[in-house]
Amino acid sequence: MPTAKNKKKKDLLENTTLEFTKDGKFISSIAGQQQTGTFTYNEKTGELSTSSGTNQFEKFKVEWKDNGVLFTNEEEETLLLKKQ
Repeated sequence: MPTAKNKKKKDLLENTTLEFTKDGKFISSIAGQQQTGTFTYNEKTGELSTSSGTNQFEKFKVEWKDNGVLFTNEEEETLLLKKQ
């Protein structure tokens, strides 16, 4: 039987979306909370910088893998988006 923690994790993974548009905007929906903002991506360094509102900036290292894209933030937390 799945635990509450596993169910929450599964729900989070199944209901999370992340979209980057050609015009430098992003839209994310995580746990029912939508966030929008702008981004820049430096192909040479693999650095993705996002801005979503006043003083809300984040930087990620982006690595393209065979099975998807790996994002690493400044706290060394990672998120792997897998191809389906």
